[in-house]
Amino acid sequence: MIRANLIKREFQGGYQARQWLAPALLMILAIQLLALGLRYRETRQQQKMHNVAAQSLIALKAEAEKLAINDDLQTLAGKVVARNNWLLDRRNSPLARLAKLQKDCPNNVSFVSYGADLSGGKIILTAPDLNSVSGWLNSHFGNLGNFSVVGREGNLLVLQFLWSG
Repeated sequence: MIRANLIKREFQGGYQARQWLAPALLMILAIQLLALGLRYRETRQQQKMHNVAAQSLIALKAEAEKLAINDDLQTLAGKVVARNNWLLDRRNSPLARLAKLQKDCPNNVSFVSYGADLSGGKIILTAPDLNSVSGWLNSHFGNLGNFSVVGREGNLLVLQFLWSG
């Protein structure tokens, strides 16, 4: 009999424990599922950020490879020489020379005609005297030209200047 009482008490105590154990376990399960969901969301965001960073890195590496100089030094030197020659030709182009001449043109001097290429040219202009024009043109062309008087137009001289180089 004593034994039956003990079993009965154990059973009733266990029954009362089961009444509050199920809701407690359900609450713990809900908390764990919530924590798992938050962790999953955080992991997905980190994966997205990692993928974006990896794509950016690939794009930057591709751009760096595109900008890298893969030419040998002789080819690069040839490109530099070609660029320098182009700049020199541009600086000595007929249009650039005409622009410089018109910018520094003395008073009472006017251009009648201008014809030039990279190796030389001819200017016909009117001026009151030969001295002012000769100094101005020699400063531009470095004494590489010849003057000649073509004629007169009113009180002005019509001058021709030929240069080469």
